[in-house]
Amino acid sequence: MTDSPQPFALLYPGDGSPDNAVLRCLGEAGVPVAVATSRFFVANSTSRYCRRRFRVPPPEKGAAAVVDRLIEIAGELGGRPVLFMLHDLAVMLGSKYRERLAPHYRGHFLDWPLLEVCNRHDRMFAAAQRAGVAVPATAPWPGTTREELDRIPKPCVVKPVSKYMVNGDNLWLEPFLRTFGKKALKAESSAEVESILDRCGSEGIPVVVQEYIPGRVRDLVTVVLYASGGRVVSHFTGLKLRQGPPDCGTCTYGESCPDSDEAVELARRLVTAIGCDGIAEVEFKRDRRDGRLTLIELNPRATVFCIIANAHGINLPLMAYNDLTDGAPRAAPEPAGKDVVRWMDPYRDLLQSGRTDGVSRVSLLGWLRQLHGTDLLCWGGRRDPLPLLLAPVQGVCEWLGDKFKSAKPPALSPIKGPADTGYLDYWEERSHQIGLRSVMWSNEDYNVLVDARQKGLLDRALGDIRGKKVLDLCCGTGRLSIHLARHGGEVVGVDLACMAEAAQRSNPHPRVSYVAGNAEALDFARDTFDIIVSVGAVACVCDSHAKFDAMIPQLHRLLKPGGMLITMEPFHVCPVIRRPLHMSPGAAVKHFERGGFRLLSKRSLLFQLSWLFLARPWWPAPRAVTSFLFRLGEATLRIPGVARLSDYKLLVLRKERP
Repeated sequence: MTDSPQPFALLYPGDGSPDNAVLRCLGEAGVPVAVATSRFFVANSTSRYCRRRFRVPPPEKGAAAVVDRLIEIAGELGGRPVLFMLHDLAVMLGSKYRERLAPHYRGHFLDWPLLEVCNRHDRMFAAAQRAGVAVPATAPWPGTTREELDRIPKPCVVKPVSKYMVNGDNLWLEPFLRTFGKKALKAESSAEVESILDRCGSEGIPVVVQEYIPGRVRDLVTVVLYASGGRVVSHFTGLKLRQGPPDCGTCTYGESCPDSDEAVELARRLVTAIGCDGIAEVEFKRDRRDGRLTLIELNPRATVFCIIANAHGINLPLMAYNDLTDGAPRAAPEPAGKDVVRWMDPYRDLLQSGRTDGVSRVSLLGWLRQLHGTDLLCWGGRRDPLPLLLAPVQGVCEWLGDKFKSAKPPALSPIKGPADTGYLDYWEERSHQIGLRSVMWSNEDYNVLVDARQKGLLDRALGDIRGKKVLDLCCGTGRLSIHLARHGGEVVGVDLACMAEAAQRSNPHPRVSYVAGNAEALDFARDTFDIIVSVGAVACVCDSHAKFDAMIPQLHRLLKPGGMLITMEPFHVCPVIRRPLHMSPGAAVKHFERGGFRLLSKRSLLFQLSWLFLARPWWPAPRAVTSFLFRLGEATLRIPGVARLSDYKLLVLRKERP
């Protein structure tokens, strides 16, 4: 597909209802839109307005890995695309890495201090009070005495200071929600508050205790606006009719609200005071005790109300796109013929209709009448039905993923590799295991077959290595070091101290020296080795694209002119078999070529389906069956087009320039 003459708009993370709203607003105006997502399947990618779809690593793989992939996508799209960050985590990521993203994308990347004001309830409410906007009585904890907390009227709400926590370069995803299963908790008494705070203290989660504003969901007034240069350019106001969860959640059924000048003026005053640019949503709640609008939160990103505004001829995403690209204004769609336009997320709203806010309940027949009277549906409509039809498939995929994935730490930082605090303990434990399972998988029969396959491919790639100096990077227990030495090479095996000691015990050889060292900082002189062999080392050490780019110059420095680099790594982006590096073979080759290497040959090995069935003995497969399935899988990889289903890729590269 050729790139459009207009810059692309890239939506990240691409899987939610705000993404769908922005996708439709831009797509209907003729803007080329692409979606970047870490999900295996997203309904938005099936929209008629989605021209391209890209996979990015999941946030758990590390913030740097996500940013690296986004930068690669910008190169593929060309023309410095416009980046829309459509999730709180994405907005924070864009702010934290704005210096890296800004040369490649146009976008509203907020300064970190400004984002902290928008993101933290305590700082936001302090800024709102200075701007003359009413806020609930609020007390941060820790930092407030129990006596001061008791002065907050009951019932009250306990919510996190921020949806995300920052510790150095690490970002923690929604620790409050992961701990309690809700975004906020309503406490009826001081005893309940103390119980919640004790739990937050044990988990290390800072919170605010906030006055509960009485009222129903319909009392929530939302102003969505676009600001540029510290000035509100355009705005739109809507009401929530239902949200999920009912007490504190996301809109599932809403409508436009034409008579809300008071809310608009308060939102304008707040946004101007803090200097927030781009699309933002400001939510108020009308206090039933005195009728005053009280600030609930500010989200510095687009939301579902953008699609309702678009129905009234106010296309906020298009305004942002035109402002960032300096394009000529395009004609807005014709305003709806109704004063009030209703919008619904039918799947999520059906779940909420029977438990709206504890006061009013909607029967199934009543809900169907409301659905029939709805003007806009989330995920699509008559002109673009596929996302609407396939949204349940996305929901099932997400549910299955959450159901069966293993528990992972919630930090937005590498969870495997040297950055992980348990990395050394993990390999220390592995070093005491017997046989190939110390460096491979738990099925020893499968390991023997893989070991033979890898050694055979290495022999054909290396040829005669007698008298040549060879570096075995991340040598493990020395299974390849001793193999290379037996073929005449002078081998140096480098790995962690525990593995180097295990290799010396298990595989001693007069032409092999095992050295304890850090693969990320190899302490050898320039032009030391004729050959460097890496089997699974790069994918183990480099758990981000940035680390991979940093390692390539080291390997180039250590090789003699014309030396060979043999890598046998799990270069792929398969959603089932997750690898820390999450890089395609083509991308890996480009990285190596930029680092001064030339690709000589490429081979594929370890069929992914065979790996899934055989790597771990979760079923009692006889040795003959294991051998047959393994060989069948390797033969399948020779079929044209099937090589992409391999787990490992053998790359033979030569050092080209000094």
